[in-house]
Amino acid sequence: MRYGYARVSSNTQDHAAQVEALKASGCERIYSEKQSGKSLGARQEFNKLMRALAPGDVVTVTKLDRLARSSRDLHNILHDLTERSCGFTSLGEAWCAGLSARALSSADPPLSMQANGARSPSATLPARRWQP
Repeated sequence: MRYGYARVSSNTQDHAAQVEALKASGCERIYSEKQSGKSLGARQEFNKLMRALAPGDVVTVTKLDRLARSSRDLHNILHDLTERSCGFTSLGEAWCAGLSARALSSADPPLSMQANGARSPSATLPARRWQP
């Protein structure tokens, strides 16, 4: 099954455009909420989504920042999807469309993933030290 996840950070924002885009992409069930992305524990709809997943399911978001606030959060969520044998797609980032969650959550993500994460204002990539 293809699931969608839509999120906005506050009650004054509207996630209708995200929901419509997810429907248009073929999502059969969409979880949506108005909740800060700061704490995964507070995101009840996200937690319902994760509990509903079965092997072979695919999670779709409109943009990565709707799913995770940092590259660490993204890595952890994609790891969880991999453990469940689920796929992942972001409609807004073509570089991760059609890749498995396992490929996206590898210990050494592709350079394109790091570069795209760095351009996202809500993503914080860990600093890397150069070693000769």
